[in-house]
Amino acid sequence: MNPSNMSANELGQFLRKLRGKESLRTIAEKSGLSYTYISTIEKGVRPGTNKPIKVTPDALQKLSVAYNHPYEDLLIKAGYLWNQLAYKFEYDENGFKGYTIEETPEDYGVNEKIEENDLQKIMLNNNYLSFEGEILTMEDKLQILDMIPVLLKRRK
Repeated sequence: MNPSNMSANELGQFLRKLRGKESLRTIAEKSGLSYTYISTIEKGVRPGTNKPIKVTPDALQKLSVAYNHPYEDLLIKAGYLWNQLAYKFEYDENGFKGYTIEETPEDYGVNEKIEENDLQKIMLNNNYLSFEGEILTMEDKLQILDMIPVLLKRRK
């Protein structure tokens, strides 16, 4: 199991801490998500069923913008990525202040636990993929992955 993968409740508590003193409605406006969905994420369980909520990468991306927090870190905390970078976060009385990123020396590529033939996992878990000399951002990788089904249909 990925040690950086938080439970839904822990992820929700982390997101609540990032929100700080801002209201759910303010974060909803900034993210484009409903305030009830954000509240559910923060609680970590679905109402009525009490089953853990699995936050989608799309929702995490929207929250990363609203919280001004690294998208990759939210993907790591939600269990979508293996941690290849060490994030150091700073908080003040108003909540999230900023962060610095340091490489972890033990992990410079695809984690050996990831199936080597799964392109999506390879792309999302490698922070050092580049094209024409430039490191691909998470947005670049997601755009590439969105295009793969279109390209593969042309081959049929």
